[in-house]
Amino acid sequence: MTDTTGTTTPSGSERSADRATRLLFRSTFVFWGHFVTRAAELGLSPTQAHALTVLEPAHALTMRELAQALDCDPSTVTGLADRLEAQGLIERQALAGDRRVRALALTADGAARRAQLLARLARAPESVHALDPRALDQLADGLERILAVELGTGSQGRDAGVGGTPADAAPAPHGDP
Repeated sequence: MTDTTGTTTPSGSERSADRATRLLFRSTFVFWGHFVTRAAELGLSPTQAHALTVLEPAHALTMRELAQALDCDPSTVTGLADRLEAQGLIERQALAGDRRVRALALTADGAARRAQLLARLARAPESVHALDPRALDQLADGLERILAVELGTGSQGRDAGVGGTPADAAPAPHGDP
């Protein structure tokens, strides 16, 4: 819309979308804080926790695949893998068909720590519990639609996040390497 001075003013729908976007960005950082706290409770840095949400039991990833999933340089994954391996959470395996390529697989302890992390991330903070069930359903439906568009998953994006983990477990901003 253009007013009498030639200034374009957003429509009601555009204002609502802009407001929702601003609030989503603010909430991203609030919930990132929850993610960091949950990771620390388990002795993990945010990046280590993020890696555990990406790695899945019985499905090894190459270091390059993990770097892509974490949106970081492959050289960063070497140190990350060293720290996770030192904690007994992952093991490096030769890739079938190409022994030069190393794959990262969760150990039994790593799978258990991953399950603990995902369970902690799935617990809603008090701020979310304070909403009435109808508002929570509307919020969840709206977020699922946004994620389906942003992730290009269509209707199959329901509750899907990084590495197939629940959307509430998908970390937002980057943490330390």
